[in-house]
Amino acid sequence: MKRGDLAAKPKYVQIQELIIESIEGQAPNTPISSERDIATQLMVSSMTVRKAIDALCEEGILYRHKNKGTYIADKKLRKTGSPLLILEAQEQDSKYKTLYFDIKSRDDDNIYEQLRLKEDDQYLIVVRLVLKADVPYSIEEIYISRSNTSSADLKNLDKVLDLEAYIADGILNQVFNPMLVPTQYANLLKIKLNEPIIRVDSLISHKTGIPYVFIRSYYNPNIMKIEITI
Repeated sequence: MKRGDLAAKPKYVQIQELIIESIEGQAPNTPISSERDIATQLMVSSMTVRKAIDALCEEGILYRHKNKGTYIADKKLRKTGSPLLILEAQEQDSKYKTLYFDIKSRDDDNIYEQLRLKEDDQYLIVVRLVLKADVPYSIEEIYISRSNTSSADLKNLDKVLDLEAYIADGILNQVFNPMLVPTQYANLLKIKLNEPIIRVDSLISHKTGIPYVFIRSYYNPNIMKIEITI
């Protein structure tokens, strides 16, 4: 890594650019130099380097592994959008009603593909109705690998279903699927059969690329409006 010219832009921005340049072509999950080493090389403060790395972690270009250092993130997991729609249902005025809970073996090939499960692996599925001001807001199908949940965890579903905790340590990718409301959810959402809705598929992965949790969210079109700008 060369020091270059740090005068034209704020130092931390220049350091971001230098780090991006230095990791170009390197494999995902490769460690970068320590903050102290980078600060020494560039003759800047460790605080400035930390600010630059924090920004790159926020963008999904780098990630920190607890007590081990900072690593290059997989490009496929980099953030491409800002709204985290699944978090909107976790506001203080939201209520949840569990509709279904089970542990399944191979049943849905798409779930196995999303969570990268092996043939004999099991997964946890929780279906819940999300209410805001006692009005049906969405239905969430939440899928988590059984290997990521202990027996003790299963006794505390609130902890298992704390989506914010997963996102805080991971990367969120979302796919928007226009569709008709599934028959079994129309009455629960209090909308008509054949009503057009948006289903948002959300995959939360660790920055190493290992999936944490997969969510299918069916939003009530009378309450939640989703606009997609291309």
